[in-house]
This record gives sequence, C-alpha cells and structure tokens, in this order.
Amino acid sequence: MVMCGHAVFAAVNEAAEQLCLPVQDVHALYVLQTHGPLPAGALAQLLHIKQPAVTALAARLEADGLITRQRDSQDKRRVWLHVNDTGARTAQRARELARPALTQLFAGLAPATAMAVAALLGDIVEPWLAARLPGHGARRW
Repeated sequence: MVMCGHAVFAAVNEAAEQLCLPVQDVHALYVLQTHGPLPAGALAQLLHIKQPAVTALAARLEADGLITRQRDSQDKRRVWLHVNDTGARTAQRARELARPALTQLFAGLAPATAMAVAALLGDIVEPWLAARLPGHGARRW
C-alpha cells in the first residue's frame, strides 16, 4: 500500500510540474474541490502542514486566481478557502495529466484488487483522516 501511495504522489508531482505549480498547490486544490470550502486550519491538517504555511499557500493560490478566501461571518478569526472555477479546472487538468500513470500503476492488478486499492486510497483513508479533524460534525468543517 505504501508503494501505491508513493506512485500516486509521483504521478501528482509530475502533473504539478507540467502545470508549473508546486505539488502542494495541486494537493490543496484537490482537497478543496473534494471537501468543498474549508477553514484554513482544516486544510493545514489535511495537508499535514502548519498554519503559517497554509496562510502562505492560500495567499499564493488566491494570487494565482485559483481560490477565494472569505472571513467567517460568525468567527472573524476563521478564514474559509473556496476553490473557484479556475482552480477546479486546474485540479481537473492535474487529474487528467496523472491518469495515464495511475492507469498503468493499476493495470497489472485484477479488477477487484484495483477497486479495493482505489477504495482504500480514496474512500477510506481520506475520510478517516477528515473525520478526526476538530470541528467535524454538525457544520461541515
């Protein structure tokens, strides 16, 4: 499973290079597109980075026209990050660029095994991590 994770990371890294973006930006766009708007702190936790780093990341993504930032109306300390249409298209392009490498990675597996690995990577691991973030509950993030 670790090797699959490394192979997926390599494919995403290659896609980021082709898009002339830092791989962390591509990861952030994927997470924001998958989970919808998130507070900066939740994005930091999902990306395994510290709060100051996510602040710089969000500023870069906003300057590049890929996300918008919005202060929480009830808690002015909280900033919500929203992927915009340009960011969504960029995330989709990254997936398209990574798809051939991922298809090749899974090609040697029996269909049931490939589906199980994909489910583990996409449907189990990430939601498992997300469910452990503070504030996960009644309001999404």
